[in-house]
Amino acid sequence: MSNKKHEVDLKEEERKKLLAIVSKGSNKAAVIQRAHILLKVDEGKTDTEISQMLYVSEQTIRRTRLRFAQEGLQAALEDRPHPATGSELDEKQEARIIALACSEPPAGQARWTLELLTQKVLKDGIVTRLSPETVRLLLKKQTKTLAGQKLVHSRSHAQVHSADGAYSGTLPQTLRSQAALGLF
Repeated sequence: MSNKKHEVDLKEEERKKLLAIVSKGSNKAAVIQRAHILLKVDEGKTDTEISQMLYVSEQTIRRTRLRFAQEGLQAALEDRPHPATGSELDEKQEARIIALACSEPPAGQARWTLELLTQKVLKDGIVTRLSPETVRLLLKKQTKTLAGQKLVHSRSHAQVHSADGAYSGTLPQTLRSQAALGLF
């Protein structure tokens, strides 16, 4: 394919900058790869030749040439900013998800799974977007937090309190029988 549509004509200072990037190796691999692409395109190599030399797709080469032509050298070298995931939870939402995870699982289920929790949270409208991985990370964070606290529980009431007496919640049903037997 011809490179005429989005030609790359490097100025001497741009060429020196690109050569410094590829020779130092202290940049991200993608930046070094794009610098190689721009240097090869400037030498007059075709997309197919560059693709075979650098083991990149021709589409990557076209995108790099296009960004250079439209936005300049710096934009062609750098990654575009990635959109925010939007999965940040506030404290209330986290508390509701943790409370749900500690509650009885749905009928017919022995326990909550990450997928079940995610579906229930979305169905209840606690959040609008949520992945099972976000739930997993939240529960993992909570487990580490609880492990660092000294917790005591009342066997008769199945309530959990921190060492300073603050109420922390109730034990899930599955743990209540073990607590009543003094297993923990």
